[in-house]
Amino acid sequence: MKIIGIVASPRGARGNTARLLQVVLEGAESQGAEVEVVFLPGRTVLPCKACDTCHKKGRCPQKDDFESIKEKILRSDGLILASPNYIFSVSAQMKAFMDRCCGVIHCMAFEGKYGASVVTSGVGDEKPIADYLNNFLITTGTRPVGSVWATMGTISGEDFPLDIRSQALGLGKKLV
Repeated sequence: MKIIGIVASPRGARGNTARLLQVVLEGAESQGAEVEVVFLPGRTVLPCKACDTCHKKGRCPQKDDFESIKEKILRSDGLILASPNYIFSVSAQMKAFMDRCCGVIHCMAFEGKYGASVVTSGVGDEKPIADYLNNFLITTGTRPVGSVWATMGTISGEDFPLDIRSQALGLGKKLV
């Protein structure tokens, strides 16, 4: 099984969102999954221009990394969306990616895949963001198996508390 993790944090691999996703991926790898992480800040995904070409031709005409990321997802079995909570929503990087999936949604192109969501925040209220990400997955044809989140303002030190780590590992295993 191949799983793609999309990290939409401007902090990339150094951020809390990527660190929590990594724990989920450890759980998936423990069950034999092959994993790959795509960092949206390291890739260019421009905002949707509403040209409707993706509906008509199946591909977005913009010259950026969206189509290559979409192809990775199409070749995978699972998809994890990971975003920090930015003012009660996903990051701008994740929103641009989601908006560009208009053609994917129209055709439910990710049908048959399994998915999950990962959210971090400074002060809380992550569940609505995780629900939003999982609802987005459903609209693409992906079947979400759950989510995990962490309120970083309540965590001291570098390591995630045992309960969050256990949930994240369990989510990765469940995804496989």
